[in-house]
Amino acid sequence: MALKSHWSTGGHARITSQLGTGTTVTLFLPDGSGADKASIGSAPSQHGSLMGEGEVVLVVEDDSAVRLLIVDVLKELRYRTLEAEDGEHALPIIESAQRIDAVVSDVGLPGINGRHLAEVALARRPGLRVLFLTGYAATASSRADFLGPGMDMMTKPFSMDDLARIVREMLAKD
Repeated sequence: MALKSHWSTGGHARITSQLGTGTTVTLFLPDGSGADKASIGSAPSQHGSLMGEGEVVLVVEDDSAVRLLIVDVLKELRYRTLEAEDGEHALPIIESAQRIDAVVSDVGLPGINGRHLAEVALARRPGLRVLFLTGYAATASSRADFLGPGMDMMTKPFSMDDLARIVREMLAKD
C-alpha cells in the first residue's frame, strides 16, 4: 500500500507499507527555488468540508516521521497542533490550561500507553475527543472493549484523507 501527501510548502511525503516487510516514510523537501510549487496541489483545496476551524489537536506519536506527517496534514487543514513524543511528554500539556479539542495518539507508546493517557486526559478534560492510532490488528479487533465515548480508532497504515475525515467527524460531534 502506498500513499502520498502534498504540502503547500512544495514538499511531499510518500509512505509505503507492506505486510511482513514494514513501513517506509520518505520526505521530499523543496530546494527553496519555488520551482515545484505550481505543480503541487495543497491539501486544503483537496479536502473542502474536512477543513478545521482552528481547533487544537494534540498529536502524541513516538515515531517522529509519522508525527511530523500527521501534524503537517492537520496544519494544512487549519487545525492548530501541539506535539508530544510520548505519554510522559503529553501529560504536562494535558494538565495545563492550554486549549485542547482532540488528542490523536498512538496506542503503543513507550511508558504511559495511549489508552492510559486518554483516561488521564478525559479525567482532566471531560468531553475531549480521542483518536487512537494502532499498528496492531489485535487492538483494532477489540474496538468495542477498548473504546469509550468520544473515542475512535484507526489502524496503521491509513490515508491522510481518512485521518482528515475522522478528525473532522469527531470534532463535529457534540
